[in-house]
Amino acid sequence: MWYFLLSLVLSLAISGTLLAGLIRSLKINWERKNHRPISYLTPVLLTLVFLGLTLILTVPRLLDTVPLLAADYVIEEISPEQSDINWSTLNSGSRRFFFNQWQWQPEAGKSYRISYTPHSRYIVEMIEVAETAAVR
Repeated sequence: MWYFLLSLVLSLAISGTLLAGLIRSLKINWERKNHRPISYLTPVLLTLVFLGLTLILTVPRLLDTVPLLAADYVIEEISPEQSDINWSTLNSGSRRFFFNQWQWQPEAGKSYRISYTPHSRYIVEMIEVAETAAVR
């Protein structure tokens, strides 16, 4: 949970910094204090970066704070392959899950029951599922 909160604070700080830079560059444009003609396009570039970063990182994490505090997670069982496991991401089909790489080390070929947040797909809990043979 601390890993998620740290990433939320970091994405909020980056979004805030980009917003402050955007406001500053707009103020420079409005006051016509640009020294180079190309610097008139700085607000356009900062707006694109700000919107992209905010929509991809910050908003999903902000939306997941309520389910995180209420412990209302989505539960699913996955079996990752070696190509699906990366440094801090785990791919399952067309979805990408994020996890704390210092807390869990998933292995290929094993089944895991994961609990994750619905919007940013941050894994809160990962439990290995033991294979049991059915005896009749």
